[in-house]
Amino acid sequence: MWNKNIIAALLCSGLMVLAGCQKEDSDVPQTTPEEKAELTTYKVTISATKGVDTKALSLDGTTLNAYWKASDKVKVYKAGTYIGELSVVPEDGEKPTIATLSGDLTADGLAANDALTLLIPRGTWDYSGQTGVLTDATGSIESTYDYGLASVNIVAVAGNAVTTSGARFENQQSIYRFGFKLSGTALSVKQFSVIAASNLLVRQRTWNGSDWASTPGSITVISPSATSELLWASLRNEKAGTSTDDTYSFTVIGSDNAAYLGEKAIPATVLDKQGRFISAKSVSVSKVVMSKSSQTLTEAW
Repeated sequence: MWNKNIIAALLCSGLMVLAGCQKEDSDVPQTTPEEKAELTTYKVTISATKGVDTKALSLDGTTLNAYWKASDKVKVYKAGTYIGELSVVPEDGEKPTIATLSGDLTADGLAANDALTLLIPRGTWDYSGQTGVLTDATGSIESTYDYGLASVNIVAVAGNAVTTSGARFENQQSIYRFGFKLSGTALSVKQFSVIAASNLLVRQRTWNGSDWASTPGSITVISPSATSELLWASLRNEKAGTSTDDTYSFTVIGSDNAAYLGEKAIPATVLDKQGRFISAKSVSVSKVVMSKSSQTLTEAW
């Protein structure tokens, strides 16, 4: 009997210890995967104006005008993160400079005083691949390379409705037209490349976490067909506003497939700010002539 009582007591004690351990285990906080921030969809309407020379474009004599088109789209960023695209409803008139932007923004929270960045015409800020065409065609400056940038602040958030300050888009480059001449005669051109002595012509811009950062380099313009007409280029020169001159050097491929070289001085008065309409209709070039050379065998060993 004694042995049975001892065994029963030990079993009871063991069960109590086990129960106690189980209770201790249940008190240990359970780790869970980090929760992702929930995204909310907001409705926003913004009144917007365009600065001079900002997409879309029309040439009126010597003035390059800017106006809104219903086909425009505006990309929206918060601290460099893309959060949505807005549609455009221009005001009445043939070439309206005021429009209403509206659409949905999806973010992990918007609040009063938050800053939003607005960019047109596309999210990838890139000046490469130009065709020398100003308007209408796919890949034209108007449709693809005339970047405008605006910043707005959120005034209030009521439910999912966002109210902001008005947006004024500022052009981010100048629009150039170039004509190339050989001994005073217009040259038929298939393509040309331009590079600045300052190396401050921009190929691409990307968000670096706090602002837009630029990658410099040459810009190549390839015409859909050889032409002696003027060719257009959208160029962002970050020497703008520094009150110093620059020089553009050109490598031109003619309709005869020969290479031509030329350069053009760009005075500080032209580079005083982004957004100029700059005409250089008579860039003089010279043909690159390849001369034959002969080599003499040298016995090195």
